[in-house]
Amino acid sequence: MGILYSTGPVENAAANAGISALVKILNNSANEVNVQLKLFSLNGLKQEVDSTALVVAASSSDYYPFEVTNIIEYEIQIATDSENDVLFSVWGLDADGNFIAAQRFVHKELSQIVSQEVNLTTPKKKILTTKKSRRRATGTS
Repeated sequence: MGILYSTGPVENAAANAGISALVKILNNSANEVNVQLKLFSLNGLKQEVDSTALVVAASSSDYYPFEVTNIIEYEIQIATDSENDVLFSVWGLDADGNFIAAQRFVHKELSQIVSQEVNLTTPKKKILTTKKSRRRATGTS
């Protein structure tokens, strides 16, 4: 059984809007864990913009950056197959690389979504933290 966490809706239209959202994963367990990350744009209709699947080794950490430059409002969902010893945090960063306090979510601040079934996909190999960025132009709905 998996667990699904959410940031809830995050406003990104302030004067110091975020350009990226960094998801950090800390695996304190003795086993590797599968983690699936999804970024949704909430500019009108909820649409998945980006996603990735990671395998985090036992007693280690990893991170994944999502680009949120052109997303006025977003949500990040984090799914894991481990019920214990795995912690997550999400950190919004502005154009200067500074953390945005209003876009900071430590593990206890993430909402657990219990009404959705969690189906994790296991990557064939560990996904590196560098990726080709996908941009979504803002539009009116």
